Amino acid sequence: MSAAQPAVIAVVDDDRRLLQSLGRLLEASDYSVCLFGSGRALLEYASIAEFSCLVTDLSMPDMDGFELQEIVRPRAPGLPVIFITGRDEPKDAMLAKASQCHAFFRKPFDAQAFLDSVAEAVRRRAIADGRLVRPEE
Repeated sequence: MSAAQPAVIAVVDDDRRLLQSLGRLLEASDYSVCLFGSGRALLEYASIAEFSCLVTDLSMPDMDGFELQEIVRPRAPGLPVIFITGRDEPKDAMLAKASQCHAFFRKPFDAQAFLDSVAEAVRRRAIADGRLVRPEE
């Protein structure tokens, strides 16, 4: 993505403070960000397929992150999903891996590792969409 057209990251979390914090972190790294306080709010958004990456909490009142990923998949095939969670459930990591998400982070997480994961997701999405050519190997 060029500097004139930054990647757009969708962030879904019912914790308003964390949502705002992630938004500021991503904006400071030159991403455009759309923040949603619930999965339903994201699903009401008309242009889900235009996102470069989806970051979503696993545990939310209206639907969990796994359910959201399943609903979004047909509307935005290939959209990389990064799960974040404050839960300490061993099965979450296994379910995340089985869901073929891009990455899985437990709160609190390392901001740089998170940003590196977002950057890789955006790069892969751009390659898949033909907006970025792979370097010759």
